[in-house]
Amino acid sequence: MPGRILTDRERKRLEQFPAQVAPSDLATYFTLSSAQLNLVCQHRGDRNRLGFALQLLTLRYLGFCPDRLTTVPADVVAYVAGQLNTTPEALVHYGKRAQTRTDHFQKVQAYPGFRPAKLKELRALTGWLLERALEHDKPMYWEAE
Repeated sequence: MPGRILTDRERKRLEQFPAQVAPSDLATYFTLSSAQLNLVCQHRGDRNRLGFALQLLTLRYLGFCPDRLTTVPADVVAYVAGQLNTTPEALVHYGKRAQTRTDHFQKVQAYPGFRPAKLKELRALTGWLLERALEHDKPMYWEAE
């Protein structure tokens, strides 16, 4: 029988923002660099700048972007909005068009150089992961749900 590393509760916790973001994390992960600010300012309108910035910074903080930016804690939204000289309420109007969110996220992924893995890279990763798993006394195999 396949084993599970995380419980459903643990998995759910990792798929969303924590209830509170520590002030040190706020400064570390949600402060826009001048290069990021230039990229954000290429977008028209407060709502698009705020939404794009939140996607960019959330990817850095969580490692992914939630489908709904309304799940971003209010203090994070306020902190980022303050850097953009806008109000947090601008987020309410962001991404009414799904294509806008998608287009922005593709730019967000491209910014740090993310790209889809090629088959050769996936095979190499699979081999590397298998080697790491077999280094342990009690290797465990499970299938994705």
